[in-house]
Amino acid sequence: MASLDPYAILDQLGTVVDVDKKTTVLAAFSGGKDSTVLVHLLWRLRQSLGFRLLALHVNHGILPESDHWEAHCAQFCANLNIEFRSTRLELARQRKRINENDARAARYAWLKDEIDEHQVLVTAHHLNDQAETVLLNLMRGAGVRGLAAIQPIQRFSSGWLIRPLLAVAPKDIDAYVRSWDLKHIEDPSNKDLDYERNYLRHEVLPKLAARWPAAIDQIGKSAAFLSDSRQLVDTLAASDAEECRAKGGGFLSIGFELNVIKLLELTPARRMNLIRYWLRTHLDSEPGRAALDQFMDTSLLPERKFAKLAWTNHCMYRYQDDLYLARHPASLPKLPDIPWDLNAPLEIEQAGIKLIPSASGEDGLRMKKITRGISVRFRRGGEKIILPGRRHSSVLKKLFQQHAIPPWERNTLPLIYCENELAAVVPWIVADRYEAESAAAGVTISVECL
Repeated sequence: MASLDPYAILDQLGTVVDVDKKTTVLAAFSGGKDSTVLVHLLWRLRQSLGFRLLALHVNHGILPESDHWEAHCAQFCANLNIEFRSTRLELARQRKRINENDARAARYAWLKDEIDEHQVLVTAHHLNDQAETVLLNLMRGAGVRGLAAIQPIQRFSSGWLIRPLLAVAPKDIDAYVRSWDLKHIEDPSNKDLDYERNYLRHEVLPKLAARWPAAIDQIGKSAAFLSDSRQLVDTLAASDAEECRAKGGGFLSIGFELNVIKLLELTPARRMNLIRYWLRTHLDSEPGRAALDQFMDTSLLPERKFAKLAWTNHCMYRYQDDLYLARHPASLPKLPDIPWDLNAPLEIEQAGIKLIPSASGEDGLRMKKITRGISVRFRRGGEKIILPGRRHSSVLKKLFQQHAIPPWERNTLPLIYCENELAAVVPWIVADRYEAESAAAGVTISVECL
């Protein structure tokens, strides 16, 4: 029972925050046995430390009992004077068939929205959950990261996620429930063998344990060893990323660019390790392994100067000697001029960008020159601009080529017009007569992807 001591949870909380009365701890609370024990342990810990405890419940809206379970969780928390918050996702109305990944993705999306900086989310994953995850990932051909499975502590949105019961066996959780006479719900879907986890839980793990009594403990230990290896390969990738970081010419890129020449100096294994680290660092999705392997085999050839790999809503590009990450460029309709007074940010959903103005002294656009008739456009062809210090205009298309602006950005960079004259290409250049001077206040415009 020592493994279910509330102060064992404090040890993990203390690694990411200073636990005091100003601390907020969020608990994912389904009402099942595991999360009921977790919330109860946190309640006991709060009795002595006084931190704020908030239980978060997701009503997936899939089964008829969902509303009853939500009411049960709310009452459980009310009895212990624990703050309670819930959301209803209505997944059954959104999709004909709901799988485990659908429900998990929707649940964690809401939890990410609920957590703030320096807060901690605690979930009730235990030893058998870890073993199930290892086996599932093994069947999917996972590498070190996948077989390291569930991590006990990790960053989560702007806060932290910890799983203090990860080394706790279900029998210990059962014993805790009996000792405190805790009431919890039983989800009938947990017995449905069509779900992969349920099949492992009810059919595979019991047989492994019957043949090898320590099997589940040993799988957990292997996951912990692989977690150490995962940290080592991530440390190596972070070091390689610094060595291969490129200056890049993109304004709408996601994260930093990688230099192809430096990438080719790495062994194939280190190169792929770096690429996958780079993807994880900046995106919430990755291309399929076969597609990524093919892209890396062909796009890095010396004679190649352009290549593209697209998946979901993202793209990886090779352009010249650099690799870029970007959102999949939308096919922009012929948008009309968009009036803008430069006094507040402007979101252009069709282009997937947001323009942000800021006062800048002698940089940027000269305020006295742009007091009226300001609008935003996108390329229509034939645009010209007079660069600072020049008398004659330059064709925008040639400027893009000369300065190696990535091709996929050229139609997406917003153009600022002042009374039908091109005043600036955001966030790159300002026309000569609109450039701010030391004697006049200026405004700079930055661009962010939505």
